[in-house]
Amino acid sequence: MPQEAGAWLIFDARMEADPAQVGVLRRAARKSLNDSERAEAVELVVSELLTNALCHGRCPCRLRVCAQSGAVRVEVDDQTPGAAAVVLGPPLADNRGSSGRGLQIVNALADRCGVIDRPPGGKTVWAEIGRSLSVETLSVEGHFAF
Repeated sequence: MPQEAGAWLIFDARMEADPAQVGVLRRAARKSLNDSERAEAVELVVSELLTNALCHGRCPCRLRVCAQSGAVRVEVDDQTPGAAAVVLGPPLADNRGSSGRGLQIVNALADRCGVIDRPPGGKTVWAEIGRSLSVETLSVEGHFAF
């Protein structure tokens, strides 16, 4: 998605099909931010979007973290078309399954999020985090299977 006027790039990286890169990029993206509460939420969003791209998309993927209009925007491009197939899911507390929470977590943490097709092939999943937020505010009832 094009950056709006006045936006500035904080972090830009490419990820191959290697799960170890998710943790490396997540920590690097967090270190690039100074706002500790926002950085924690951004770190989790980066992790979930990259993991989702790795599991359901085709790599290489591209991660961008930008500042714009008082928000931090996280974008992950992958090489798989089909933005319409990406489902943000029901409310997080309603998911009792053992998986499928990644985009629900992103939706719960972000002020806005979405997905767009990227011609000639691929898609961008994005999320904007604009308010001071800590992941401790995320409350989920039920159990998790790890």
